[in-house]
Parts: sequence; structure tokens; C-alpha cells
Amino acid sequence: MPAADIVRTVTLAAPPAVVFDAVTTGTGGWLWPGEVEPRVGGAAGPGGVVTAWRPGRHYANRMEGEGG
Repeated sequence: MPAADIVRTVTLAAPPAVVFDAVTTGTGGWLWPGEVEPRVGGAAGPGGVVTAWRPGRHYANRMEGEGG
């Protein structure tokens, strides 16, 4: 199966810093088990890597392979 990017954009009724913290800390209860290493190139959950890191503003990761 060829690789594909999945991108999702949503508008939330919360300040960017609150949302940023919600998806980069303590995610095991709702997103994936594991923590995010706070830097580009850091670990992001099981098998992922951080591809964008601007604290409080912009976060992106990439996961490949099984479950990614």
C-alpha cells in the first residue's frame, strides 16, 4: 500500500497554548500511550517522531508502519 499523509485541521474554542499542552502531555488516556519529547526529532508516542515544535503554537508528528 502506498504511503499517504493524513492531515486534520479543526477549530477549537480554547487558547492555542491549552490545546498544545493537551496533545503533547499526558496523551495516554485519549490519544496514544506515551509522551512527546519536546523538540523536533524527538519521540512522539509509539514509533513517532516530532516534525514541528513551536511551544504553545505548532506541533506535528509523523508515524509510520504498523499502527502509524
